[in-house]
Amino acid sequence: MDRSRRCCWHSRNFCKSGCGRTGQAGKAILVILGNPPYNGFAGLAVDEERDLSQAYRTAKRAAQPQGQGLDDLYVRFYRMAERKIVEKTGKGIICFISNYSWLDGLSFTGMRERYLDRFDQISIDCLNGDKYKTGKLTPEGESDPSIMSTEFNREGIQVGTAIALLTRRDKSSGARSVSFRNLWGKEKREQLLEEADNNRAPEYKELHPALELGLPFQPGVFESGYLSWPLLPELLPVSFPGVKTSRDDVVVDVDKERLVSRMRQYFDPDLGDADIRAIMPTATASTAGFDPKKIRRYLVQRGFKPENIVRYCYRPFDIRWLYWEPETALLDRKREEYFPQVFERNIWLSAGQRNRKDAFYEPQVTTLLADHHLVESNVGMFPLHLRPTTSGGGLFGEHPKPNLTRNASNPGFVTSQTLALLLSYANAIFVAN
Repeated sequence: MDRSRRCCWHSRNFCKSGCGRTGQAGKAILVILGNPPYNGFAGLAVDEERDLSQAYRTAKRAAQPQGQGLDDLYVRFYRMAERKIVEKTGKGIICFISNYSWLDGLSFTGMRERYLDRFDQISIDCLNGDKYKTGKLTPEGESDPSIMSTEFNREGIQVGTAIALLTRRDKSSGARSVSFRNLWGKEKREQLLEEADNNRAPEYKELHPALELGLPFQPGVFESGYLSWPLLPELLPVSFPGVKTSRDDVVVDVDKERLVSRMRQYFDPDLGDADIRAIMPTATASTAGFDPKKIRRYLVQRGFKPENIVRYCYRPFDIRWLYWEPETALLDRKREEYFPQVFERNIWLSAGQRNRKDAFYEPQVTTLLADHHLVESNVGMFPLHLRPTTSGGGLFGEHPKPNLTRNASNPGFVTSQTLALLLSYANAIFVAN
């Protein structure tokens, strides 16, 4: 190949729109290297970046992406690089070190599917060092700092990172597998440098991402036959996310009378905002979507609803009290559809689609309203029964109906009574273990 047409492009050369103006017009970009910025709270892309934030939001074969992970800035840089190599040059290499959440996150199923279709070789050096998933510890319990650690910041950044090498040939046929390896401990930077200096090929494991699991680019361990098991939504079709207050110290308490007293203070028109700030600072702290003065002014005028002090399944074996406010953003996510389905003798099973840590979080069985972080962030609550939410009976008729799919409710499969017994039995096993 003519050396005059070779070009290595660093991610810092991306212009705002991702068009790739590098001042080298007409030269084909074959290699893109970089450490794109990570910001999970960057928000939705606008204007020129809109296409970048939308490109990975659908999947053809895998489960559709969920959550807000695709709003992170580094994803837009991946898309800009992919577009340059795949759609402009037609071949080349992308090598980024970035937040590693895209390797198995539920938000990135479309992104992973797209890379398997568009690149011929995918290699992942997983650098770990994650505060949330592993506690910055190796599997042996030793220190596992971020690869970004320095002499002045021994632990480095909080999130785990990975180096991804994506290679596309001139006549691409897609990737059939992913080459993966873990690097742990304090010496991983030195290990990478030693391999590079001695031209030593890394030892990878070949992964074959399972479509049923969202095509994860990280290894996992599961029971033989697991992928043939029915999914929980195939049995219990309706579920609700748990309540997220974002102001637990205001609306949650282990003591009912103390919570009632605090809420009466919040609703007291004789107490000013300065008084409330001294009693419960979080209630007066402005955040996105929460205007504390405006919200309190409206609620004080409307009045306190003591009947909305309810039992709250906060964590396993941790039952508290919650003031469930149906109006305004006093509760960050109040879950209006969920609250009326919590009634006497209705049994709920919690389940999470993905654990941040490798440990198994036991599902919980409860009859109470539950927190969104009951066992893991964004837990789903599956009810045994559903009742109408309108005076006319609504979709489910006048009386509570079993929350069972048509297949699950076929004679000889399972009844709501049998399912209730199974849930109680499962709960006994979880507690015993």
